[in-house]
Amino acid sequence: ATHDATALGRTFHQLSSGCARFVNSSNEPDALSAAVTEPMAHSCTWNEHTTWPQDPGLAATGGLVPPLVGCLLLSWLLIWLCVFKGIASVGKVAWFTALFPYVVLTILLVRGVTLPGASLGLKYYLEPDFSRLLDGTVWVAAASQIFYSTGIGWGTLIAFASYNEPKHNFIWDAWFVPLVNCGTSFLAGIVVFSVLGYMAHESCVEVSALDLQGSGLAFVVYPEAISKMPGAPAFAVLFFVMLLCLGADSQFAMVETVMTAINDAGIAPHRSKGFKSAVVCCSMSIFGLLFVTRAGLHWLELFDSFAANLTLFAVGALECLAVGWVYGITRFAADTVEMCGVKLPELLLWNIKCVIPFLLFGLTIQSILSSIDASYAFPPWGIAVGWLLACMSWLPIPALALLSEIKRICHSGLQRHCGNRSSRLYCV
Repeated sequence: ATHDATALGRTFHQLSSGCARFVNSSNEPDALSAAVTEPMAHSCTWNEHTTWPQDPGLAATGGLVPPLVGCLLLSWLLIWLCVFKGIASVGKVAWFTALFPYVVLTILLVRGVTLPGASLGLKYYLEPDFSRLLDGTVWVAAASQIFYSTGIGWGTLIAFASYNEPKHNFIWDAWFVPLVNCGTSFLAGIVVFSVLGYMAHESCVEVSALDLQGSGLAFVVYPEAISKMPGAPAFAVLFFVMLLCLGADSQFAMVETVMTAINDAGIAPHRSKGFKSAVVCCSMSIFGLLFVTRAGLHWLELFDSFAANLTLFAVGALECLAVGWVYGITRFAADTVEMCGVKLPELLLWNIKCVIPFLLFGLTIQSILSSIDASYAFPPWGIAVGWLLACMSWLPIPALALLSEIKRICHSGLQRHCGNRSSRLYCV
């Protein structure tokens, strides 16, 4: 059940990329509202001044920011303390980091819907514009949010599921996690947009005039809205403790996924779990230093734009193809009956084998086309680095498949050679 708790804790992370897109186009700010108060630039920008410590460029890092370095090291120490004993410690910590945010969400929900102007934010959130369904980027954003919040395609669910008992009812998990995930996302949307409606009401602007995408929503706009609420210090502490739990929950899940791969590969078998997890955490913290430089926000935006979204759908499609065609959908259905006592519907099996890979490859193409057409505020070499990051996340798949096939051919050829030689010696 560990992967259930971990997946539930990830649902709040990409709310800004999914919920703000499927809204009524009539919610744009009118000229009068725009003239009353000019909205501030809340997120990482290239040409406007912000209060975040940064320089306007990827190459000009400007050196490390000491307070952020301290926070980074403290965060990784916390992650190591969660994983150094292996899956047992992760399971215990995950239940707190996954369930505590629900307590905070409930408190913020009650407070948010009672604020003046909350109805403005809820109207913006709940009134759909069905014409946006024709926009491919909306589908890409929605699918990315689902993949990220549930952990599909990242290896986390597979890694944690490998520790389950053979008779564990994973069919229940497969229904339970997505349903609770979507319900939590919907609840989080009410919490966020009720407070944003209050902020828009206090600032005399439309909700759409606020910065609703990227890191600006979680770290600038929403905290600024909380600061205007009565009893702001208490709600601010609850909000950022919740963010800490969500961040730690996702990060130690990723670390444990890496640790599972290392252990399964038989790397350093005589080393303790604590030592290997310390090496992994130290290595990742060193890479993380790039994000706590004065240009760290720019690198964060670059990684967020290219590192995973472009190839995540392709990874999911390849997983379905591996189960449906390589392992065999019939064998998979037989395993389900043996492990859970449940016979999967024939329609579901054909979806896994054909329909889902087709749809995911379509989303992959749409994601790539959208990225090509998008206008990035990065230099050309920065965009090249971004595409390199995108390739790095999927190139190991065909590379390892090719390596495995070469080994199989070599092993088969060696067996035939040895067999022929043995036959000749026997005849002599």
